[in-house]
Amino acid sequence: MADFVSQNQIFSSIILVITVKLLDRYIFEVVDEHKKLESRIKFLLIHRANIIPKIKNGEIENMDELKEIQKELREAASQLFSFSNSTALLKILSYLKLIYSKEMYDNLSGFYIGWSNNLFDKNPIS
Repeated sequence: MADFVSQNQIFSSIILVITVKLLDRYIFEVVDEHKKLESRIKFLLIHRANIIPKIKNGEIENMDELKEIQKELREAASQLFSFSNSTALLKILSYLKLIYSKEMYDNLSGFYIGWSNNLFDKNPIS
């Protein structure tokens, strides 16, 4: 018996390493980034859901708070849009139900932009 590694074993090992690296880069990292983004979006939605302008004498009292929230919402919208446009294999991963579709990310992004635009409405319920 020989104590050496055959060329087939070396070739198989190289193929295995390359496959694992590709899976990690194009699937596992993307799904992990999606989960982090999804958590941030859900947090914003729940944490900021009841924020409305507080009107006193016809003026908005909580303007600074609303500006901060508007910034957070726009950041979230841009992250969603960026993720949907920069993710390789988006269609395949969404088909496999590992992440959302591009349309869903774009709709969510638009929702957050619309929400941030309406923050300063003095009659938000109408």
